[in-house]
Amino acid sequence: MALLWLLSVSLPTCTTSTTPTNLIAGPFTGDWINEDPNTRGITRVEFRRKGDLLDDLIHVHMWASCSPTDCDWGEVTAPTSDAGDNRLSLEWNQSFVVRSQTVTWRGSSRLRVEEHSHFTDNSGRPDRDAVYDFRRDRTNFLPGVPPERDPL
Repeated sequence: MALLWLLSVSLPTCTTSTTPTNLIAGPFTGDWINEDPNTRGITRVEFRRKGDLLDDLIHVHMWASCSPTDCDWGEVTAPTSDAGDNRLSLEWNQSFVVRSQTVTWRGSSRLRVEEHSHFTDNSGRPDRDAVYDFRRDRTNFLPGVPPERDPL
């Protein structure tokens, strides 16, 4: 006589998003160059994901026009989940100025940075707003992978 055992197993449910964070960050990742080669503002932007999938941050590195070489602003981060609507909010505190930015992916390998600068150095300079348009730097892509799907 065979015995039949019924086993009931409860598995934990996952409450996180089903959209992988690398797909959310996808449109931003890569290198971007200002469309205006004579800009006096931001010249270049890099967006990267670092580490493993547990790193839920987009790392943003910017450079601005300086002489004789561009000024390296360093890096700030934004939560990957912030990119779900194709926008990122960034803030740069650069000792003499606080810059608040909204970065918008505009499709077709285009990106816009809207920036508000508030000077904190007691110089009396008024706040300043600027808009910069970027195109993808196509020199750093995986061969055969469209920029919008580049997993970097």
